[in-house]
Amino acid sequence: MNSKKLAVVIAATLISTSALADNTSNAVIRDHNKQVSVNTPVQVQVCRDVTYGHQRTPNNVLHGAGGALQGDSGAIAGAVIGGLLGNQVGNGRGKKAATILGVIVGSNMGHGVNQPQQQVRTVRQCGTETRYQTEYKSVYSHSTITFWTDGVQRTLTFQK
Repeated sequence: MNSKKLAVVIAATLISTSALADNTSNAVIRDHNKQVSVNTPVQVQVCRDVTYGHQRTPNNVLHGAGGALQGDSGAIAGAVIGGLLGNQVGNGRGKKAATILGVIVGSNMGHGVNQPQQQVRTVRQCGTETRYQTEYKSVYSHSTITFWTDGVQRTLTFQK
């Protein structure tokens, strides 16, 4: 028998002995509990919107003095190419008209070259995740017996 159990047995014997009842009084036995958390795994379905792709920006930019031509470089390049092609098509007065028309059409076509292009798509992705549900419980921890003997309070701790 270990020493704690022996001490409890001796204390209980002293308390219950009527011959020593005058020296021992007010014995109290008390159980003590503690709080513990119990985590239970729970499977849940989680969905997220995921965006794929990027925004493409132009990398062919004309840099004029102070950057004045930066935003219109595609339109300017288109106008020059369109004017040159239009100039090759016509004769006489038609040559001027074809050149002007080539400049206008080339400028409009070239304007879109330097515009950002969106290549983005969003997809809903679903999956299962493990989450934990926490529950708190009160469980037995230990017991104590407190008593007075010969004017001194004594407390013994033990397990049931």
